[in-house]
Amino acid sequence: MALDYEDATTPRPASPADEEHLDSKEAVNYIAELMSDSIGLFKALSSPNWKSKLLEGFPTLMDDDLNTIHSVFVESAPSLRDSLFPAVEAPAPRVNPRDAQPPADSSKTKPPKKKVRVEPTPSDVTPPATAPLMEVDEPAAPPSASGKAPTKPLPIPSSKRAPPPTSAAPVSFRAPSAPRKRRQGKHTAHGASRRGIILTPPAGSSVTAESFSPGVLNSLNQVLRSDVKSNVTLTHATVEGNGIFLAASRVPTAAEIQFVLKHVRRTFPNKTTPIVHSPATSTSYLKIVDIPHVPASPKEWATKQHEAFMYALDKSPVGASLAKLFKHKPRFMRASPHSDSCWAWVDIHDTVSGSNARDYISKFISVRGVNCQIKGAKPHSGSVRCARCQRWGHHSDQCRAKCALCPLCGGPHSEVNHSKCVDASRVDARHCVNCTASKRPADKRTHSATDTSCLFWRNRFDRLWLKRQFPKN
Repeated sequence: MALDYEDATTPRPASPADEEHLDSKEAVNYIAELMSDSIGLFKALSSPNWKSKLLEGFPTLMDDDLNTIHSVFVESAPSLRDSLFPAVEAPAPRVNPRDAQPPADSSKTKPPKKKVRVEPTPSDVTPPATAPLMEVDEPAAPPSASGKAPTKPLPIPSSKRAPPPTSAAPVSFRAPSAPRKRRQGKHTAHGASRRGIILTPPAGSSVTAESFSPGVLNSLNQVLRSDVKSNVTLTHATVEGNGIFLAASRVPTAAEIQFVLKHVRRTFPNKTTPIVHSPATSTSYLKIVDIPHVPASPKEWATKQHEAFMYALDKSPVGASLAKLFKHKPRFMRASPHSDSCWAWVDIHDTVSGSNARDYISKFISVRGVNCQIKGAKPHSGSVRCARCQRWGHHSDQCRAKCALCPLCGGPHSEVNHSKCVDASRVDARHCVNCTASKRPADKRTHSATDTSCLFWRNRFDRLWLKRQFPKN
């Protein structure tokens, strides 16, 4: 016979469905109170004097009951720890700078971390003087298996620098480097003028570079050795812009320059305006583009173009100040034989940093009603050699020779027809037209005009030397 529990009089155990439910606020308070009591009980059981704390709350408990309760807590403590702090793989040590942003809080609870200070070792790369110390995050040690709380508190990280251990090797710190010097522009280059003395005679003076003969230079060198005890030697005098350049064996000092200037004034006296010294400067190279072309014959074009250009500079405020810095005569070149414009290259005296060139670059000069821009130019590689007559100092477009000359023998034919125009016995003979024109000895002419052993080729970067060999060019 089946039992019908609905009609039975035997009472059933109460179920949550038969009890009155708590509202939300009451449930929160009940759960919070239960958690607080549980945590307080766990703290009491974990403390060294756990028996006295349990007797304060439950004075009727006997000693056996106390031991039973504590043994149950010790057995359940590992499972409680595993549920609260799940076992994870120990992460690798991670280095974080002191000023790094703290990581975002994770949804999972992680064990507290302690920060360990790391001091540099001798094997490390020497850090800069202002580098901050680094901190390594390591996971904290897990609590003991006995369930007792650790008695030693964790160290509190400090922002102060810890003193290095006495056994550690001294760490050297690199001093901050000096500020880098400002780089020169590609349009500025040093010349040989730093190894010499630049003298500027007054306007209309008869003193020129030819006035400093070998006898005058020898007397200056003797006075330098006897009076100043100097080992600097003045070698020769050349034209440097509007002045005279006395080349020296090394860069002279300020005292040596003043001493030479004093004796030069005694040698070439001028009561009204004496000879002055100009400081050694660098050279900047500029180009002025889109200059209107002056119609003229090929032989007169360079002269006419120069006159029109200098006239435009005198009328322009920018051009007038730029013309005072000219180091050499401007050079002109047309973009093509049929172009109606040309470019002008000018070399100016400048400071070591190239400040004068920077003042004029990107400015405009009006030439015959056309605004011509000033730009920086690369330093010229050397003097030009005419591909027609093989002479140095002018371009083939400006050549005035009656016919082309062979660079191998100097004959009136091209290099391509050299073997056809000379005798078979003289095909291998060489003759330099430049060394012949400069009246060098006959044994110094037996090479071609393009031979690298030629004295003119060796001095191709020295325009003043080439100018002295051909004064009319």
